[in-house]
Order: sequence, then C-alpha cells, then structure tokens
Amino acid sequence: AGTDKGIVMPAREKTTCEPGYDFPQTACIEVALSLGGKLRDNKIVVGNWPNAPNACFWEKADKAIHFNNNQFGINDGQFNPICKVGVIKAALLPAYKGTKCDPANAIAVEDCVASAAAIGGTLRDGNIKIGEYPNAPSGCFVEASDKAIHFGTGVGVNDGAFHPVCVAGAIQATLLPNFKDTHCTIGFDFSLPECIEAATAVGGVLRKDKFIVGDWANTPNACFIEARDNAIHYSHNQYGKNNGFFHSVCKPAEFEVTLVPAERGAKCAIGHEFSEQECIVAAKSVGGLLRGNAYLVGDFTNAPDGCFLEKRDKAIHYNRNIDGVTAGEHNPVCRTEADEAALLPARKGTKCAPYHDFSREDCIAAAKSVGGVLRDGKFLTGSWPYAPHQCFIEKRDGAIHFGETIGTVNNGNYQPVCIYA
Repeated sequence: AGTDKGIVMPAREKTTCEPGYDFPQTACIEVALSLGGKLRDNKIVVGNWPNAPNACFWEKADKAIHFNNNQFGINDGQFNPICKVGVIKAALLPAYKGTKCDPANAIAVEDCVASAAAIGGTLRDGNIKIGEYPNAPSGCFVEASDKAIHFGTGVGVNDGAFHPVCVAGAIQATLLPNFKDTHCTIGFDFSLPECIEAATAVGGVLRKDKFIVGDWANTPNACFIEARDNAIHYSHNQYGKNNGFFHSVCKPAEFEVTLVPAERGAKCAIGHEFSEQECIVAAKSVGGLLRGNAYLVGDFTNAPDGCFLEKRDKAIHYNRNIDGVTAGEHNPVCRTEADEAALLPARKGTKCAPYHDFSREDCIAAAKSVGGVLRDGKFLTGSWPYAPHQCFIEKRDGAIHFGETIGTVNNGNYQPVCIYA
C-alpha cells in the first residue's frame, strides 16, 4: 500500500493533527518533501519539544522537516503540522448564488482544512482564511478561482464565487424515470435549498453554472433534472404535470414490500396497495424491471389492480382497473402485512405476553408503526441482559432493537413492541 496523502496545516497556536491522522517518523520525510518541505543539513530534525506539535511537522520559517516524539507537545504557532487528509468525507457544492451547506451537514473549522484539501482545496500562502465574508457562505468553503480554503464565521450569502464544502452523502436521492405524469409522492420532494445537492447526487448538473428556477405547467413540481442534459431545475408550480422530458428528484421512500405469488386471483389485501407514484420504487425493491425503460400503466382486465410484475420478465406494471383479475401470470406488489402493534410502557420488567412478541423479520415494520426509527439507518440486534427479549424501542430516541436472548430483564429504559391483543 502507498503512503497516505498529506496536507500542511496552518502554523497557529495549538494546531495539531486529529488523533489517528498523524504520520509516523518512517513516512514523515517522504510526505513532507512531497508537500514542499526541506531537509535541514540533509536530514530530518528529531526531538522532544513541549512547544511544537506531536509527530511530523515543519518549521514555518524555513520548512525544515521535524518529528516530535513528545505526544503532549503544544504548537506555539511557529510550526505547520503535516497530517493525513480525509478526516471527513466531503462534497464540493456548485459555486452558485445562494448555495450553502445544510446546517446538519456543515463542517467544523477544525476539520475544514483536511476535508477541503481532500477534494482539491489549497492553502493560499500556507494558511486557511477565516473571517466574516458578507458575499460568501458561512462555514467551510473554497474560492472558485484558485480553490483557496476559507471558513466563514458570519452569516454571509454566497455570491456565486465560492464552493461550499459539506459532509458528503448526507442527502440521498432517487431519480424517477422521465415518463409522462411521473412526480414525487407527496412528502418525498426536496425543498428549494436542498435541490442542488440532492440533484447533484444523482447526476444533475448546473447548465452554464445556473440553477434554473421557474413556474412551469409542463414539468413536475419541485426538484427535477431535464432528461436531455441533466440540467437541474426547480418548479414552484404544484400543479405542473411532467410531459415526459424530465426526471423528478425525490427523497428515497422506505417501503416494506411483499411480492405475492403469481396465482389465479392473487391481489393485495385492502389497505396494502401501492399508489401509481410509489409503484416503481416499491417494485424495483423486489426485483422489478422497466421493460424497454417504460413504466407500463393501463386498464387491464386480466391482471390484478394496482402495482404488479409480469411473471415472465418482471416488467413493472400498474393497473388502474380495480376490477382486474389475474389468471396467474402476474405477481402483485403489496405492502407487507403485519399484526397491529402495541407499545408497552418503559418500566422495569415489562415484556410482551407469551405469543405476543414480533419476530425479527416483522420487528422493523411493527416498531415503525408505533413511532420507532432506525438509528443511523441501522436495525440494532444483540444480546442485552438489561433489555427485553425480542422487539423493542429505546425510550430516549425511539431506536428499534431486537434482543436475541431469552430471559433478559427490562431495566425500564426500553418499550417492548408487542402484538396487539
């Protein structure tokens, strides 16, 4: 494996590398030389200094490469630490008027240099530029002209000359097919401030560096990209109808989906059908495909009503005929059925009655139905002696868990999720 990429940190009081992002002495010379450092008298200077940063650095005055064995050393401002880049995986937003990071995705000042450098940022005159800039975004950003790394401490507004540096992957998006009338399901559309970042995540681009905002009757509402060139748009017309030339950019929907066997008369139970707008995403999650890149919508008498796949090739269909009946050549795509759930109090010793607990497979859907959530998108399974057996949520944040060990006892911080009796 090659040596990690390095970054020169500013020569400021107390500046040091984040834990785990300093270089060992064996790599210090190679990395520092590649960044412009110099060997004083043709050798690295090694010592134990209380006034210099730990590990690899160079002296600001002449860029002489040093290595400090004093792990408690504190930079007095005369030395530039040499650190590994990539403390935070970052994304560079377009340099467009008004663009900024969502507050939840902002990068702190202490992480700005390493994060921005990892995606092409540079230190102008060896320093990060920190200040209140009325014409630039707050937080971490790079100047479009030379990629100089800055940090805005004020509440400025980007005039279009700066790229905000944000935590990458924070916004996840789904791109719908460019079919007539397709649009995001209500509640799954992005707001105007979110649109550029969301659309960029699925291949959208700014046409001539411009975010196109308008009020069009022939496009979907909210965030979308044009099929011919992926240009990012935002429409304020909530009644607009996609004419088939645009891809809606939507928030990913989380569906519990069941593919019903292809049998004569098969259909979804009442209340477990997907809408026409939800069908593509739901059907793809169970192996559905777009035949010829087309979403097949019609009024079929020989197929189940609602969302379904054709058995022979898994082509996604939607039947608007509520009286349609399949002869056994189609798989209905349905919402997963589950017993109605009840949430017990978070009290010491509480647990589900015998035969009223949910299985691991049904736990997520059941717990979500009573307000549970996936902490960081994860289903937490394990063996906790202080938590109830099987499905439960943590009282403080609603995180969904599944306890795998029989005989454990709830300490009062967890709410069992039980089959409603």
